[in-house]
Amino acid sequence: MSETTTAIETTPAPSQLTKAPGPVEAMYELRTVLHQAGIYVRTTVAGDACTVGSHDAVALAQLVRDAMQETYQARDDLATCLRAHGLDMSEPVVIEGMVDLGDVSIPVGAQLAVLLGAPPEKAVAECDEVDAVLLWAHGERISELLCEALRDSTGAKLVDHTFHPDCMRCSEEAAITVGRIDVQAAQQMVKALQFGP
Repeated sequence: MSETTTAIETTPAPSQLTKAPGPVEAMYELRTVLHQAGIYVRTTVAGDACTVGSHDAVALAQLVRDAMQETYQARDDLATCLRAHGLDMSEPVVIEGMVDLGDVSIPVGAQLAVLLGAPPEKAVAECDEVDAVLLWAHGERISELLCEALRDSTGAKLVDHTFHPDCMRCSEEAAITVGRIDVQAAQQMVKALQFGP
């Protein structure tokens, strides 16, 4: 019985080199390093794509997981800290090699900002809970406060950080997309949550 094969195609990616390698050179580089790791691939006639057997595909997936252990550990440690503080938010996940903190409600965003060193008095809502305009302004203030607290305590630059007012989320509760941070920032966030900023 022949094993299932998975096709792998290469697309040139931006590089620090002055000239990015072409598809054939990139595939040769990939094939060489995979062979060094004991994973064997077959290239197409054109040399710009390859196939890998099902057993080698599993080995390749494990190789990537092994290389990402530090990221997975940072995610797990961060999830443990967030649970320990009783924060009502989804657990972080790994996306594209980074730790994604997902969305948080405005109250949770305020709690998290304070835990990361924001002044507690700045996180207090000073508005009528039914006044949409004041709630919007409060949400934006908490969103910025959380962004600043994360940056100051971890050095993270939040590229996905967004405030979602409730009226723009189909009557759902207002929320803050915290977004992704790199593994170093996640490790620093763990320290800040464990020992204070």
